[in-house]
Amino acid sequence: MTLATMIAPVAAAGYAPNAGLSTHDAATIPAAPPRCTAVGAADGHHGLTGREVQVLRLLATGLSNREIAVLLEISAETVKAHVQHMLQKLGVGNRTQAAVWAVRQNLI
Repeated sequence: MTLATMIAPVAAAGYAPNAGLSTHDAATIPAAPPRCTAVGAADGHHGLTGREVQVLRLLATGLSNREIAVLLEISAETVKAHVQHMLQKLGVGNRTQAAVWAVRQNLI
């Protein structure tokens, strides 16, 4: 399943993600996470699981946990757990920083 097919239902419903990014958030995103030598780094995803990469790609489009949960057919609490794990693994402080990191890594 591609990212485009995953977000098509949300786009069709007229959802427009908030593209705002503060200068502070943009300036504090690491070019590479401090833990890039962790297990899984060889796959280019810096230790993220496949599901965490899926969630990160959707998060980077501006979707909420609830919207991601609907698309992936999992609970919003599970999405929240994936997001928390991603933030820790990437060494970033919030969703916006994770999204910028994903863009810089060409994950989306």
